[in-house]
Amino acid sequence: MPAPIFSILLDGKDLAFTARHSITLSLPEKGLVVEPFHAHRFRVTAQIRGVLNDEGLLIDFHAVHAILKEILNACHRKTFLAENQKGVEITTDSNRIRVEFTATDLHTRKESAKRLTVPAEQAVLLPENNASAELIALHIASRLDKKLTSAGLIPADAQRPLLTLTLEEYPGMKAVVTL
Repeated sequence: MPAPIFSILLDGKDLAFTARHSITLSLPEKGLVVEPFHAHRFRVTAQIRGVLNDEGLLIDFHAVHAILKEILNACHRKTFLAENQKGVEITTDSNRIRVEFTATDLHTRKESAKRLTVPAEQAVLLPENNASAELIALHIASRLDKKLTSAGLIPADAQRPLLTLTLEEYPGMKAVVTL
């Protein structure tokens, strides 16, 4: 009989952060459309699934919670920017990041040129092609996975548990990634 699979689930009001982002969409009738930057109160749920260790534990709830809170605090009040986002030009210097694009309001379809300057310490640069909820979830999950591994809380071998992170952008609208 194979070993049973166990899960821990972290979900709570304190696992949340406010941040802003913009995404580029490819719409059949309009072509490439860049949304204006907008903010969300993102909520996060983390689940870790795997086999128990010799002590009968999967992982310490409290340790995972503390590391996840640290990561989410680092995301709070930040602007997520995708370095390779189509329709968006990003320039950086040591202190600030400048963003230029033509935004399209998805409700009115009105276009307007936009410029945004973000202090470097208030930006999260994603090495991605969009700052979507899916890729923000991947960013957070990857950081959590790396920190849990470096702290020795999860093994880096074949017994490595699965980490699933859910990022809720709006009630009922969630991006889920599993590493």
